[in-house]
Amino acid sequence: MNDNIVTGNGGHGVVFTAQADTIDNWTLSGNQFNTNTLDGMRVTTSQDAVFVLSSTGDQFEGNGGNGVTLTSNNASSIGTFGIPPINGGAATPTTFLTATITGNGGNGMQVTSNSTSTINFAVFSSEIGTNAGDGLAITTNSLSSMQGQIGFGGLGNNIHNNTGNGVNMTTNTQSNLTIDFDSNTISSNTLNGVLGTHNGGTFSQAAVPFGSFLFFIPGSTVQASFENNVISLNGQRGLSVNFTGTASTTGTGYTLTGNTINSNGQEGVFLQTDSGLRTNTFVNVTENFYNSGLFTPPPSTVLSDGFGNSISWVDTTVANDVLFVATDNVIRNNGADGMFLHVGTTGYVHADVQRNNFGGNFLTDFRTDSFISGGQTPGDAILTARSGGTTLEVRTITLDNVARLDLRFTGNGLAPLPPADSMANATAFGATYTPGNSVKNGIGATTDPATHGDIFFPRNASFFRVENDGGPGGTIDTNNVFQEDINNGLTPFGILTNPFTGGYGTVPTGTFTPPMPPLVIP
Repeated sequence: MNDNIVTGNGGHGVVFTAQADTIDNWTLSGNQFNTNTLDGMRVTTSQDAVFVLSSTGDQFEGNGGNGVTLTSNNASSIGTFGIPPINGGAATPTTFLTATITGNGGNGMQVTSNSTSTINFAVFSSEIGTNAGDGLAITTNSLSSMQGQIGFGGLGNNIHNNTGNGVNMTTNTQSNLTIDFDSNTISSNTLNGVLGTHNGGTFSQAAVPFGSFLFFIPGSTVQASFENNVISLNGQRGLSVNFTGTASTTGTGYTLTGNTINSNGQEGVFLQTDSGLRTNTFVNVTENFYNSGLFTPPPSTVLSDGFGNSISWVDTTVANDVLFVATDNVIRNNGADGMFLHVGTTGYVHADVQRNNFGGNFLTDFRTDSFISGGQTPGDAILTARSGGTTLEVRTITLDNVARLDLRFTGNGLAPLPPADSMANATAFGATYTPGNSVKNGIGATTDPATHGDIFFPRNASFFRVENDGGPGGTIDTNNVFQEDINNGLTPFGILTNPFTGGYGTVPTGTFTPPMPPLVIP
């Protein structure tokens, strides 16, 4: 289908519908699908159909809906992962080369995989701009899979000036997305340059004799990589990623290599795990001594790092296990933090951050923080209370979920940099559990029967550790000193992990090999 002008129609410009068990292989070149009332092009597949399209130099401009819509359903495929009748059985993506997708009333390109279907697509050397929605919108739904290649080498795309996000990726329950962005310019979009929302499955909790047990329905799995892109001048964040629910398992994550992420309105890079999960796992314990208020946590409820620091009375159930790698990027002059890792309880982020050029960001160049996802832990129940004499108090103690970050942070910034222009004000402080569950402090208490020995301290929800690179004095990367404000003074990270006030623990060089397996207590 070559050199046609398809304009001004009251519906879509062109519609391709691949129905049950059909195989379609189309080649398009030099067509204009412009100013139609609905979409410029719409492709829909169903029930085991296979549809492959190769588009070169086609225009999709000024349509009332999306410029291009690709939707696969019911075990069908757009593009192939290896179908013998097409291309000798090699994996063949549906491809758009030198396309112009501009000025449409919806998204520039909408790509959606539904209900056990698959999509394999690629976009090269194309312009996707000035659309009223997102430039490129990607959605994977229940049990579907998608693979995408957006730009490569000298074939990068220009995704610009869209009213929504430059790229908007949404993955839903039990779906899979593998996508690579290479050598694109993603700039001047009203919202984020790239928005990734990875929604989770559900969970249920059942009581068992010694506590409770969680049943997880898996969430989505995403492997997204970005190389040599320029993500700049977007109204909100350069790259914004959020993992929700039971959204991810080991192997899920983002890799950023050699990108320039600068001059965005908010954070350059923002990563959040927000499961919304509070497990409420509990243990029953008895005082060590009569009327002492002293309790010893079972070993399975103590979490320790490689430096001997620990937090007791914790449930280390992991709902979001995320690998995040950022190497050799330029992250400068953004309107908030340069990079912000925001880890919710039951989240576990393995972050490998090396050789990045940070600087000039309005707030902190590199920031970490935690928050409580799913609400405060319920109060403990006193089963047998002390009243004097030789009474042993027995309690049901609800375990705290923790936010976990394993970090390798070396070679960032341009040496030598003063702390103020390095990673000063990066912080592991964040969410705390409110007072009222004092036995979890594990530090003893009074013997007053009226208070059952309670001492009320807030407990920090984060358990963050960083690999010590073995530099002079054993500090963390002498060119990028982690610092936090303790007692109104600056103290290097790595000295103390305190379950009450936060901080980083250190582990020896080589200890951190992401992703580390999650620790799960039933």
